[in-house]
Amino acid sequence: MIKFSLDDLKSHKLEFGNKFYLLECEKCQNLRAGDIVKLIFRFEDDKFAQVERMWVVVNGANNGEYAGILDNKPLTKGCLDIGDEIKFNYKKCS
Repeated sequence: MIKFSLDDLKSHKLEFGNKFYLLECEKCQNLRAGDIVKLIFRFEDDKFAQVERMWVVVNGANNGEYAGILDNKPLTKGCLDIGDEIKFNYKKCS
Protein backbone atom coordinates (compact mmCIF):
# COMPACT_ATOMS: atom_id res chain seq x y z
CA MET A 1 0.00 0.00 0.00
CA ILE A 2 1.34 3.43 -0.95
CA LYS A 3 1.74 5.81 1.97
CA PHE A 4 2.65 9.48 2.00
CA SER A 5 4.66 11.78 4.22
CA LEU A 6 5.68 15.41 3.89
CA ASP A 7 9.31 16.12 3.07
CA ASP A 8 11.37 18.67 4.97
CA LEU A 9 11.28 21.84 2.87
CA LYS A 10 14.50 23.20 4.35
CA SER A 11 16.56 20.23 3.17
CA HIS A 12 15.35 20.83 -0.40
CA LYS A 13 16.25 24.52 -0.07
CA LEU A 14 19.77 23.57 1.06
CA GLU A 15 20.18 21.17 -1.84
CA PHE A 16 18.74 23.35 -4.61
CA GLY A 17 19.41 26.88 -3.31
CA ASN A 18 17.73 29.71 -5.24
CA LYS A 19 16.07 27.20 -7.60
CA PHE A 20 13.80 26.19 -4.72
CA TYR A 21 11.33 28.73 -3.32
CA LEU A 22 10.75 28.67 0.44
CA LEU A 23 8.56 31.10 2.40
CA GLU A 24 10.38 33.48 4.71
CA CYS A 25 10.24 32.32 8.34
CA GLU A 26 7.91 35.13 9.45
CA LYS A 27 5.39 34.27 6.72
CA CYS A 28 5.46 30.51 7.32
CA GLN A 29 4.85 30.99 11.03
CA ASN A 30 1.90 33.33 10.45
CA LEU A 31 -0.22 31.43 7.93
CA ARG A 32 -3.96 32.06 8.09
CA ALA A 33 -7.07 30.40 6.76
CA GLY A 34 -7.21 30.96 3.01
CA ASP A 35 -3.43 31.15 2.51
CA ILE A 36 -2.05 28.74 -0.09
CA VAL A 37 1.24 26.87 0.39
CA LYS A 38 3.16 24.41 -1.76
CA LEU A 39 4.29 21.29 0.11
CA ILE A 40 6.41 18.32 -0.93
CA PHE A 41 4.63 14.98 -0.65
CA ARG A 42 6.68 11.77 -0.65
CA PHE A 43 4.79 8.69 -1.81
CA GLU A 44 6.32 5.26 -1.25
CA ASP A 45 5.79 1.57 -0.66
CA ASP A 46 8.06 -1.49 -0.95
CA LYS A 47 8.71 -0.98 -4.69
CA PHE A 48 7.97 2.65 -5.35
CA ALA A 49 9.08 6.11 -4.22
CA GLN A 50 8.23 9.48 -5.72
CA VAL A 51 7.77 13.10 -4.64
CA GLU A 52 5.24 15.63 -5.84
CA ARG A 53 4.95 19.33 -5.03
CA MET A 54 1.31 20.23 -4.50
CA TRP A 55 -0.76 23.16 -3.29
CA VAL A 56 -2.61 23.11 0.04
CA VAL A 57 -5.17 25.75 1.10
CA VAL A 58 -4.79 26.49 4.82
CA ASN A 59 -8.04 26.19 6.78
CA GLY A 60 -6.77 26.16 10.36
CA ALA A 61 -3.74 27.16 12.44
CA ASN A 62 -2.61 26.54 16.02
CA ASN A 63 0.89 27.56 17.21
CA GLY A 64 2.76 26.50 14.07
CA GLU A 65 0.55 23.46 13.43
CA TYR A 66 -1.65 23.79 10.36
CA ALA A 67 -4.45 21.97 8.62
CA GLY A 68 -5.38 22.48 5.02
CA ILE A 69 -7.14 21.03 2.02
CA LEU A 70 -5.18 19.50 -0.86
CA ASP A 71 -5.84 21.64 -3.94
CA ASN A 72 -4.17 19.33 -6.51
CA LYS A 73 -5.02 15.93 -7.94
CA PRO A 74 -1.91 13.82 -7.23
CA LEU A 75 -0.26 11.96 -10.09
CA THR A 76 0.30 9.10 -7.63
CA LYS A 77 -2.97 7.19 -7.32
CA GLY A 78 -4.48 5.42 -4.35
CA CYS A 79 -3.24 7.45 -1.40
CA LEU A 80 -4.50 11.04 -1.56
CA ASP A 81 -7.00 12.96 -3.64
CA ILE A 82 -7.95 16.57 -4.21
CA GLY A 83 -9.96 17.85 -1.24
CA ASP A 84 -8.26 15.63 1.37
CA GLU A 85 -7.24 17.25 4.66
CA ILE A 86 -3.49 17.61 5.24
CA LYS A 87 -1.82 18.42 8.57
CA PHE A 88 1.61 20.06 8.56
CA ASN A 89 3.82 22.39 10.61
CA TYR A 90 6.43 25.07 10.23
CA LYS A 91 7.57 25.12 13.86
CA LYS A 92 11.25 24.63 13.05
CA CYS A 93 11.38 27.30 10.38
CA SER A 94 14.58 29.33 10.47
